[in-house]
Amino acid sequence: MGESKFCGNGRKMYVAYLLNGIGFLSAYNAVVMVLDYFQFWYGTSIMYIIALCNTIPLIIILCFFSFYGTPENPGPVIQAGYALIATTMVLFCFINTFATTLIFCLMVGCGTAITQGLLFSSAGALPATYNIVFNMGIAASGFFMSAVRLVVKAAVPNVGLSALIYFILSICLTAAASLSCRYWIFRNPLFHEYQNQDEVPTEKTPLKKNSDSGTTIQVAEEKPKDLTNFGLFKIAILPICTVHLNYIVTLALFPGVCSEFRSGNAALGDGWFALICITIFGFCDVLSRQFLECLPHLTTSWNLALAIARIAFIPWFLYLVINPGSDANVYIAVALYGLTNGFCGSLAMIQGPQQVSDVSSKGRVGAMMAFFLTSGLTAGAVLGIVVKLYVLDAYVPIIHEVAVN
Repeated sequence: MGESKFCGNGRKMYVAYLLNGIGFLSAYNAVVMVLDYFQFWYGTSIMYIIALCNTIPLIIILCFFSFYGTPENPGPVIQAGYALIATTMVLFCFINTFATTLIFCLMVGCGTAITQGLLFSSAGALPATYNIVFNMGIAASGFFMSAVRLVVKAAVPNVGLSALIYFILSICLTAAASLSCRYWIFRNPLFHEYQNQDEVPTEKTPLKKNSDSGTTIQVAEEKPKDLTNFGLFKIAILPICTVHLNYIVTLALFPGVCSEFRSGNAALGDGWFALICITIFGFCDVLSRQFLECLPHLTTSWNLALAIARIAFIPWFLYLVINPGSDANVYIAVALYGLTNGFCGSLAMIQGPQQVSDVSSKGRVGAMMAFFLTSGLTAGAVLGIVVKLYVLDAYVPIIHEVAVN
C-alpha cells in the first residue's frame, strides 16, 4: 500500500481509529461510571436497567446493518450518530428524572449503535492493524473514563457537580472522535485505496499470457462469488459465537454485579470500592488489547474454548459478593476478568473478517460481528437483571443473616 500505519495518511488513520474507539463509547461509559450519581437518586437496581436501555437500540440497529447492509457512504451517517450522542449528553447535564434518564440511555444506545456498526464495518475491510487499534480504543475508553471518574469524585465531593463534569468530558471526546472520523478516515486517500484494492490489479495479481499477441499482461483476479449473509455467517461461525458468548459473560457481571462488591475497608465505602474494581477491569482490558499483536494468537476453536471457560466468572463473582474475604481476592478476580475479556473479544473481532478474502465481504462480516457482539451485550444485560432479582436480592440477604447468626 506504500504507507505504513506510522507514516502520513497511515498514521492519521491509525490515530483516528484509536480516537473513535475511545469516543463512540465515551457517552455509554460516562453513564455507567457515574453509578454513585444514579444510585443516589434511583437505587442500585438502576444500573441493570441502564445497561439494558443502552443495549436494546444497539441490537436493533446493528441487526439492520448486518442483514440489510450498511450505507454506501457511511461517513455522514456516522456523523449523525455522533451528533445524537453529543446532544443526549448535553440534555443529561440539564434534565434529571427517572423517565428522561431511561429515554436518554436509549438515545445514547442509538447513537452508539450507528457509530459502532459502521466503524466496525469499515475497520473490518482494512488490515488487521486498524481493527486491533480500534478495539484497543474501545477498551481504553472504559479505563480512561473510570480513572477520570476516580479523580473527579475525589476532587469534587458533590455528586451532581462531579457527574456534570464527567458528562462534559464525554461530549468533548465525542466531538474529537467525530472530527477525526470525518477528516482522517473517510477523507483519507489511504482509506479509499484499501477500499478499492480488490477492484484493480496489484503487484500480487497473477500474470496471464495473451494468446493473440504472445505478450504477458497483468489481469485482475476473478472476484469471489458474492455470498449471502447466511453464507458469511457459516464461514465466520466460530468467531461469531466467541464474541457473542464473551460479551454475554461480560455484561452479566459488569457493571451490575461489580457494583455489589463491598470492601472490608470502611474508607472504601460510598461507591469507592466499586469504582476501583471497574477501573482495574478497564486497565486490564486495555492491557490485553495493547499487547494483542505481541501475544500468541489462539485458533478460532481455542478462542471459543476460552470464551466458554469465562462462564466460570459468574459463580466466582457471586461467591465474592457473598463472601469476598480480603479485598485482594476481588481485585485478582476482576483483573483476570478484564484480561480475558479484552483478549478473547478483540481476537474474535479480528478473526471474523479474516475468514473471507475480499474487501466487500470483510466489511459485511465486520458489521455482522458488531451485531453479535451487541446481541451478546443485550443477552448479558438481561442475564444480569435475572441474577440481580433471583440470586442477589433473593438469596444473598438470607445467606448474610444465617452467617451472622
